[in-house]
Amino acid sequence: MAEQYNLTTGNYQAKPGTNRFRVGKLELGWLDEKGNPLWYWKAEFIGDNNIRVFASESGSQAETDIKVFNTMNFSTTSMHKRLIQLAKARGYIPDGAVSGTPDI
Repeated sequence: MAEQYNLTTGNYQAKPGTNRFRVGKLELGWLDEKGNPLWYWKAEFIGDNNIRVFASESGSQAETDIKVFNTMNFSTTSMHKRLIQLAKARGYIPDGAVSGTPDI
């Protein structure tokens, strides 16, 4: 089973019946079309009932996040799990826990 994020209380407030999320997409940005710094990241989490929750950062916060993310060791904690942890810490998704194993 791929990793998923199970909500502690169940039933995501915005959409009853949503008890878990999975990482759907991740986009990272370093430079714009002219080669100028353009730091941003965007993530999409897909929940039960096909609900989507979006998380994003830009500017100096995104620059910090991307630089940290770029140097992380994913051999012990997967990229998906770290992204879920970041989204939870920033308040994009409610309390919960990751279960399952990373897809290869």
